[in-house]
Amino acid sequence: MSWAKYKKKYRPLFRRPKEASWTKKTLEELSYVKIKDLRLSISQSSLLSQAIKEVLREWERLGFSWQPSFWLSTEWYYAEGTKGVAIPFYLAHPHLMALEKYLIGRIEGKDKEDIKKYLRHELGHLLDYAYRWRFHKSRRQLFGLSSQKYPISYTVVSHSKKYVRNLPAHYAQSHPDEDFAETFAYYMKYRTVWRKKHKSGTLFKKLSLIEELVKMAPVSQPKNLSGFRPGKVNQINLSLNAFYLRRAYDCDITYREIEQKFYGMTIKDPFLSLRKDLKKWIEPLAIPIHYKDYLLHRYHSPLFKNKRVLSLWRKGDKRALKKYVQNEPLKWLKNGPFYYT
Repeated sequence: MSWAKYKKKYRPLFRRPKEASWTKKTLEELSYVKIKDLRLSISQSSLLSQAIKEVLREWERLGFSWQPSFWLSTEWYYAEGTKGVAIPFYLAHPHLMALEKYLIGRIEGKDKEDIKKYLRHELGHLLDYAYRWRFHKSRRQLFGLSSQKYPISYTVVSHSKKYVRNLPAHYAQSHPDEDFAETFAYYMKYRTVWRKKHKSGTLFKKLSLIEELVKMAPVSQPKNLSGFRPGKVNQINLSLNAFYLRRAYDCDITYREIEQKFYGMTIKDPFLSLRKDLKKWIEPLAIPIHYKDYLLHRYHSPLFKNKRVLSLWRKGDKRALKKYVQNEPLKWLKNGPFYYT
């Protein structure tokens, strides 16, 4: 789908998107615009404003008398020591959401409900730090140690009942802190009904602990939090082109593809036929859609980087390649790994 079609797709999510000079630029002209010159704000985005408003209502129901802050930055994150959450700048305008989808292939916050999932998750990180829950004995026993290093990759147990599923790729299984944040996000959404769904087991204990911690927490704002907002959008001196070229590495996308989409360059892809074949062979498999996204969306990673795949393709043995490719996903579904970025 083209950038123009994506713009039409995301336009209905906003009541009155901001009209600015950069919205009339071509894709190539837009690539040279600096992020700080976009002059974006949360208040100008009806999509973000409504999502934040609804999540803050849930926050108040938890009993806290103080409110977190929110600002636009380069990605979703909670900066330790602050009292708020950073939100990707591209969610502030349908043109930028279309650009993110066109260049990266996915959007972390594709609609209001998806944005709320990320907001709840980051608020879980905020409370975990603010009230020092990460040092609570029961928290460490149930979720693990925060001091554990973040992995480059992690193995997923797809049918495990010990973890909630809020964000994609079984994110709760990547690290103890992410497990806590994901479980808190689930508790925040289903605060009044979660006991009907979970009667016992590890997940029941996790949710019970979070409920206990929330009830025990002081209603006032902790003194260890500051109002500092790192990485604010009006301080980012990168052009959109430079930003996405940096981001390409984290998203497993080649610089070639970013340049090609921005400037319409027709660069010959030596692996184009292999990409098409892999997509054709994997898409019909009866496996969950999020696994197909994992296997195909990120430029056929890890399939595309597999030495056996490349070897069979170079030999021209399509029959053996197809058999190998269609068997391998089933092995990866059982054993992982999912890549953490």
